[in-house]
Amino acid sequence: QYVTWDLQGESPLARLIVGKDRWIVVINLAGMGYQNFSLPFIKNAAHILQNYYPERLEQAYIVNAPIFFRGMYALVRPFLHPNTQAKVLFTSASQILPGGHS
Repeated sequence: QYVTWDLQGESPLARLIVGKDRWIVVINLAGMGYQNFSLPFIKNAAHILQNYYPERLEQAYIVNAPIFFRGMYALVRPFLHPNTQAKVLFTSASQILPGGHS
C-alpha cells in the first residue's frame, strides 16, 4: 500500500517526468529477519512498479542481504520482467558508498 500511495500521491516520486526520470534504489536489509519478509507484499510491489511505472528503474542495489533473502528473491525473480531482473544487484555497502560506510 505504501508504494502505491507514495507514487500516486504528492511525493516527489509522483511528479517525475515519464521517460526522462530514472530511479537508482538502494535497499539496506541489515537486521532483516525472516519474520520481516512478506512474499505477497514483494510480489504486489513488483507488479505495481513494473506495470504502472515501467522502465523507471535504472538500478536496484540490495545491500546487506541476509542469506535467506537470496533464496526468497529466487522465488520472486521469475515474476519479474527480464529487464528488471538485470537491474537488481546484490552488493555490499563498501562497493557502492564512498569510504565503504554501511
